[in-house]
Amino acid sequence: MKRCLTYLCLTALVATLAACRNDEPPMIAESENPILFDVGQMPTRATIFEHDNMLIDHAVGGGNYTLDSYVTGTATQYHNDNWVYYFPDGARWWFRTGNVMYNTYWPKTKKLDFMAYMPYSEHLNKSTFEIEPYQPGTGASFSCTLPLVYNGTTPPAGVVTQDNVQEFLYAYTKNKGYDDQVAAGGAIPLQFVHPTAAIYLKLAQSYRMTLNTISFENIYNQGTYSSTNDTDDPAFEYGTWSHHGDKTGNDLVLNFNKKVPEDINYNTVFVGPILVLPQALDNVILDIKAERTDGTTYNKALNFNDVEAKDRKWEPGKKYTYTLQLDDNNEEILFKIEVEPWTAIDHDHIVDVE
Repeated sequence: MKRCLTYLCLTALVATLAACRNDEPPMIAESENPILFDVGQMPTRATIFEHDNMLIDHAVGGGNYTLDSYVTGTATQYHNDNWVYYFPDGARWWFRTGNVMYNTYWPKTKKLDFMAYMPYSEHLNKSTFEIEPYQPGTGASFSCTLPLVYNGTTPPAGVVTQDNVQEFLYAYTKNKGYDDQVAAGGAIPLQFVHPTAAIYLKLAQSYRMTLNTISFENIYNQGTYSSTNDTDDPAFEYGTWSHHGDKTGNDLVLNFNKKVPEDINYNTVFVGPILVLPQALDNVILDIKAERTDGTTYNKALNFNDVEAKDRKWEPGKKYTYTLQLDDNNEEILFKIEVEPWTAIDHDHIVDVE
């Protein structure tokens, strides 16, 4: 009986040790110097993460990101989909697996290129962004397909309406080593940026009517983004978008059926932010359909070819506020365009469509 008891105790101990081994983090320990990160934002702001504090706030979807790294100048991976987690006690970002926080360590001699993506990869399946394989000459790159239709109905399986598109930010910094961490004050800065553009709509004074739809017609909704820049650099510029498919027939349709001015206040943002792919607006049509109080229709369209050249594009990291003036005394749509860096958000996150 005593022998059986001893055997059972040993079995339990082995099982416990095996469980501990399964929970052990995938430590990388070439040197004795842990890799530490400090997270912030470049002058752009995402539509949810409006300031740096929100990047560490778990309550609003921050506090987690995915980190990959490669030995500089090669395709040799050093970190692979590592979960990095902000732990409020001690105000530090830790590598994490399960409930275990751990360090990874700098290589003894080599430097690293870091790419980070927020939200954490477990949630990327809710996003329309897909990470592309790393190429040393390209850096951080990803493809994107934005669903661009509001129809007020339950979307088909696998399709997410624009207002439910998951936020996506990325940070990319290259050729970093332990000496760079020391020079930066003890942590490598990861400056997150937003690769898309954002549209907001306001309505100037207009006749009383029911606003039915506003459409941006003939725009690209698929593309691949490539960054070859180091986001630590004050002279940072965004990378490039290449677009896929034929933009003809790809329309961003906003369904409203809202009364003016009862439901939509003048000179107030009533829709946005709408995420769109940066692109040239050649032959893009802005189409507005409404119904007057007497039952007659209002239908006007504007071709962006007819606006000033500086306003015929959407650029990454910028927000575009279009103030529309719907007036029967004019044969065309009149509107004011405000373009500014995505820095200070002065209104709420609104997508007020059906």
